[in-house]
Amino acid sequence: MIKAISKLQSKGLRLVAGAYKATPIRELEKETFVPPIDIYCKEIWAKHIRRTYASPAGSYIQEQCRAIGSRLRRKKRKRQGQLQTGATMLTVGQERLAWAEKRAQDLGEGSKKATATEWGRRWAQERRGGRGGWHVSLAKDGRPRPNNIKLYSKLKKAESSAVFQARTGRIGLRHFLAKARVPEISSPECSCGYGLETAAHVLLHCKDRPSSWPRGARFRKIMEAPECVGQVARELIQCGRLGQFSLANKLLYS
Repeated sequence: MIKAISKLQSKGLRLVAGAYKATPIRELEKETFVPPIDIYCKEIWAKHIRRTYASPAGSYIQEQCRAIGSRLRRKKRKRQGQLQTGATMLTVGQERLAWAEKRAQDLGEGSKKATATEWGRRWAQERRGGRGGWHVSLAKDGRPRPNNIKLYSKLKKAESSAVFQARTGRIGLRHFLAKARVPEISSPECSCGYGLETAAHVLLHCKDRPSSWPRGARFRKIMEAPECVGQVARELIQCGRLGQFSLANKLLYS
């Protein structure tokens, strides 16, 4: 069930963010600050177990589980001809409660805090074992945090999509399209001949268009400043190299 829901969440996030299918789901979740559905569901389950077994109904369930388990073990010993009781076995309910309580000790009892902590640990682990290959993806840096949402809060849909694509590196420029093996793209080089055609190159270094940014401006800095991303989005949409934004260019800026 969680696997099926994860596919739907992934599809929904791509529509909301305007991201390419090639954008890894982990970067998509981090950039939109939406935790993986399995971590979210695990915390909901643990919270439900702790609440249930702390109630009178939970005490009754544990009592009945112990009684049933005791009867089953006695029958098993009689069939096998055993005279000694052996080690005490935990019931399913006790195992679940022990897991939920240990989770609360390790991650905290607050649902949001526990989810964020486990998500951060998984992110760090996957980052250590990950592989490179893309020229730039600012969505890989740091741990998941809500601050990234502020970058998109004042942008139109097309503008936020352009910024999102630039931050992940999966954008309709030659460097990405060549790696994605688009038939019409034979080289990742920019037409100006001075580097790979990436968002950073188009904004700051391309010789075919003058840069509006001060000399020495850093791509990371302008992409992480809420006051700059509006201009970044406008320049990317108006540069004429992203065909998917041609209508947005007319509607937003003409």
